[in-house]
Amino acid sequence: ITRSRIMRRLSLFYTLVFLISTFACGPRYKDAQMTEELLTLTSGPCESDTASCMEVKLSYFLLTPVSDTAFQHVNTQILEALKSTLSFEKPDNPNITLDQLARKSISDFTTILEEFPNQKARWTQESTLELLYNNGLVLTVRLDEYSYLGGAHPNQFSTLMTFDLFTGEQLDVLPMIIDDFSGFQELAEQSFRAEKGIDAEQNLNEAGYFWDQQFSLPQNAGIVENGILLYYNTYEVAPYVSGPTTLIFEWDSIRHLVDKEILETLGINH
Repeated sequence: ITRSRIMRRLSLFYTLVFLISTFACGPRYKDAQMTEELLTLTSGPCESDTASCMEVKLSYFLLTPVSDTAFQHVNTQILEALKSTLSFEKPDNPNITLDQLARKSISDFTTILEEFPNQKARWTQESTLELLYNNGLVLTVRLDEYSYLGGAHPNQFSTLMTFDLFTGEQLDVLPMIIDDFSGFQELAEQSFRAEKGIDAEQNLNEAGYFWDQQFSLPQNAGIVENGILLYYNTYEVAPYVSGPTTLIFEWDSIRHLVDKEILETLGINH
C-alpha cells in the first residue's frame, strides 16, 4: 500500500467521522436558499456593431441565510472564484470587491483606447454561475467564463465546485468517492475514446489528444444528480478547435468502484 493511499484513507476516515458525528447531532440536511446577483458594467455604445465597447457581466448566486457560517464560507469561495475571472493575477487587496474589479477592467479598456484611438475593439468578460446539484448535504456548481479581449477567438473556461454544506469546505470529489482509482481511470478512458470515436487500439496522441502524454483525468470533477461529472476544458487535452469534453458516469455504472459508506454519508443512495 503506497503512502499516498494511506494518507487518502486517513483523510477519508476523518471526513467520515466528522460527517457522521454532525448528522447524529443535528438535521440530516440543510435548506440552502439562493439569492441571485447580477453585476453589469459597460463602456461605450455596446448596442452599436461598429463602435468600441467593453461589457463586464457577472450572473451568480449566494447562499442564504448568511448567518450560517458554512454558507458564509461557500459564498466567500464563490466570490473569490468570480474575482479570478476578472483578474489574471491575484489582487493585492484581498478585500477588493467584484464591482471594483469590474470597474478596473473598464478603466483598463478605456486607457487602451486612449493610447490607440483609431482601434475599434469590442471586449467582453462574462461569468455565469449555474447550480448543478443540491441534496441538502452537498452542493455542486459550475462557473462558466467567456471572454474576448482581442485575438483570434474568444476564450471559454468552466470550473466545477462541490461543497460540503455542513462545513462549507470544497470537496476533492474523486479521491474522496472513488475506491478503485485505477479502475475508474480505465473506465474514464474507455468513455473518452467512445465520445471521440477513437478505437481502443489507436494512440490517443496520434488522434490529437493529451499533448503527447498518457490519458489523464480532468482537473474538474463534480457530484451531480445521476453520478459523477467530468469536464475537460478547451485546451486541457486538445487544441481550441476540439472544444470542451463532458463525461458523466452514472452511479449504477461505477457502483463497484466507489466507497459506498462515503456515498451514503453524503446522502447519495443510488
